[in-house]
Amino acid sequence: MTRLTVSSILPVPPGDAFDWHLRDGAFERLTPPWDRTIVSERSGSIEDETLVVRLETPILGPIRQVLVAEHDGFVPGHRFRDTLVRGPFASWAHEHLVFPLAGDPTRSLLVDDMRFTLPLEPFSRPAEWVGVRPRLRKMFGARHATCVGDLAAHAAAGLAPGITVQVHGHHGALRAQLEAYLSTGGATIADDESSGTGEADATVTIAAGTIRVAPAGGGGDVMLEHPTIVDPRLGTRLRQAGPERAWISLDDLLGAIEWAIVGHLAAGTVSVAAPGTAGADPLARSGYRWRSPTREHLRGLLRGAIPDRTVLSWNLPEDADLPALAEGR
Repeated sequence: MTRLTVSSILPVPPGDAFDWHLRDGAFERLTPPWDRTIVSERSGSIEDETLVVRLETPILGPIRQVLVAEHDGFVPGHRFRDTLVRGPFASWAHEHLVFPLAGDPTRSLLVDDMRFTLPLEPFSRPAEWVGVRPRLRKMFGARHATCVGDLAAHAAAGLAPGITVQVHGHHGALRAQLEAYLSTGGATIADDESSGTGEADATVTIAAGTIRVAPAGGGGDVMLEHPTIVDPRLGTRLRQAGPERAWISLDDLLGAIEWAIVGHLAAGTVSVAAPGTAGADPLARSGYRWRSPTREHLRGLLRGAIPDRTVLSWNLPEDADLPALAEGR
């Protein structure tokens, strides 16, 4: 059996970090941009340890591999576990752990602790080293970068828990990611089939090249004009933006929309683009902190680079003190 442990310091208290993982949209946000795994069926509740999730991931063309995960070991604010009962592993158990950070109640420690066995071990050991380990390293690098980035962005924006947001427009990857991003931040996504916007605190309308936001608390609408959105989920690559063309990462566009919902942007048309490109100044002047300030940084995120504050360890001893090891870095 192989053990993989990945830990990151999060910029929010333990309760906020744990709640983020339990909300609708967490799986969609944690799925790396290049991974086309989808949730095809979900039943039960993680709180009463009855949650069962069926996943489908493409293998070749229309052929998809099915994975089924059961969840148990729920301890409020601290822990839950998923175990694969169907999938490519002979065994897989993944503990999601959140710890308080010693001496700092404003931050917390996230630990993903996984134990797995491949079929036909020990003959499958070469496949583990060549294929499985690099894929898991890349996957959890992306997962932790997203978790840290989303939590920091929500904290900076000051999104009010329970705020209701109605999203209109194109049903695609941008809308799906926006709804997942806002949901994990504590917002409630209203049904856009209902007429009018009286039930929502804020509304977002997605159109080609523009996003209109009617912010919470009133005030005039904000019209966000954006260049090429760079993200594999939208079918775009960094090279498509070209060295002389403006671009913006998907995560930064989501952050700009949240920034507008909360009311940090003045009414009117606001151009949003990555720093150093045309249209970057208005968002920068508002105090927004960029998640992908350069092409090199975004390229690293899209390749699953391990974030600076993340530690990945293989085969730690069973009696290892995970918080002590992580906090000692």
